[in-house]
Amino acid sequence: MHLIPKNEFGLYSKQDYEESKVGRGERMKELVFDVIQETDGGFTAEALGESIFTQADSRDELKANVREAVQGFYFYSDAPSSVCRS
Repeated sequence: MHLIPKNEFGLYSKQDYEESKVGRGERMKELVFDVIQETDGGFTAEALGESIFTQADSRDELKANVREAVQGFYFYSDAPSSVCRS
């Protein structure tokens, strides 16, 4: 099992995450999203390593949108067992 190091906040860095999945050829167990609060007050979330992007006006709405986007992206295959934010 390959463990991804966490920073002092208990979160994965984007670089560590990208390096950890390269060349392993295994199904991802965890999908990490980069969450950004925009200047207009809204939020965006982009998956690291997959082409999944969503946005919302609140954090609660963003969580629901992320779940929906992940379900849609993995409609024909097994989704990662864990989704977290960076």
